[in-house]
Amino acid sequence: MEIPSAPLFALLLPLLAAACNAGSNATTGTEFLEKFKEAVKEKEAKTLWKMLSKKTQDLLKNELKQEIQKGYHNAATKTKLLNEFEKVDWHGDEEKDLREIDAEELYLDRLQRQLNSGTAYREFKSYRFVEEKPEGNGVLLTVRDTGDRKIGIVLILEDDYLKYDQELTMRHATRKK
Repeated sequence: MEIPSAPLFALLLPLLAAACNAGSNATTGTEFLEKFKEAVKEKEAKTLWKMLSKKTQDLLKNELKQEIQKGYHNAATKTKLLNEFEKVDWHGDEEKDLREIDAEELYLDRLQRQLNSGTAYREFKSYRFVEEKPEGNGVLLTVRDTGDRKIGIVLILEDDYLKYDQELTMRHATRKK
């Protein structure tokens, strides 16, 4: 097999990179919903993670860090947490300490197990697109669930793509209409 010349390879590299990230990149609410649903169906935790805003990722990591920190004060809870995350690699010399493992790695491990068991984001599978409207730095995606209730999901524009923002979605859900 012949390797493309340097100028041709330089032109192809961005296209290859874009193709590798295509699973999580969405520029419209409809596209986001379809890709999110597909990632849930295919049980792709890393793709779902990439579809969350950085603020949402930080929120989820901090919640998990607090859960672990609090859990280490109770022997039974600590044991439960260690059992839950038993398959996460530990490179320390002493007893495994979840407080020393990257929270994103732990969250992805938990999310993957939830996807495998069908408990994570399962409601998204049945969401039906209703409409999308510009909202702030993104869009308000309106969907209907299996009970035919309207649900608003706030997607923000981040690095040129729409990302789910949990805090703004919760604010939208709780504001007076």
